Amino acid sequence: MLTVYFGLKGPSPVQPLAKQGYLDLSGWDFEKNGNVKLDGEWEFYRNKLLTPEDLSKSGAAIPNGTIKVPSSWRGKDGEARLSGEGAATYRLKVHLADGMAEMGLKTTSIRMSYRVFVNGALLLSSGRPALSKAGYVMANTPYSASFNPGGTDLEIVVQAADFDFREGGIVQSLYLGT
Repeated sequence: MLTVYFGLKGPSPVQPLAKQGYLDLSGWDFEKNGNVKLDGEWEFYRNKLLTPEDLSKSGAAIPNGTIKVPSSWRGKDGEARLSGEGAATYRLKVHLADGMAEMGLKTTSIRMSYRVFVNGALLLSSGRPALSKAGYVMANTPYSASFNPGGTDLEIVVQAADFDFREGGIVQSLYLGT
């Protein structure tokens, strides 16, 4: 049985930040530096619950832009004043060093329901995200799970929905580790 450790080992190094939906971790030493927060700019698809398959289709989905993670999505669409309710899809592409074996991903607070896919496979979920209150089930439970990256590139897709709290979105960091 694999034990996924999400504490930091020693002093915290400066963690890299995602830019424009991409995070390069090829130089990150997980053994020496510990786990990394998947913070920064993620691709953001407002009012859409897209699957990795949807996102892989040529020209199928164009993001509304990027959004800072962690943060709520309330009021984050240029001049538009978005409410805290609704649904969205987030995507982050991560580049790892060659030879990464089993890894772990941990959620903390994704309001108020979510599904997390890694490289096309559903890895974590809490509640049931939906585009409207009908079909939506609230649950904001943090989870962690292990997976095999199967190469140097990860695609992390998060579907989130909130029809119960004043501010939806990925409001606390997700963590990636060994």
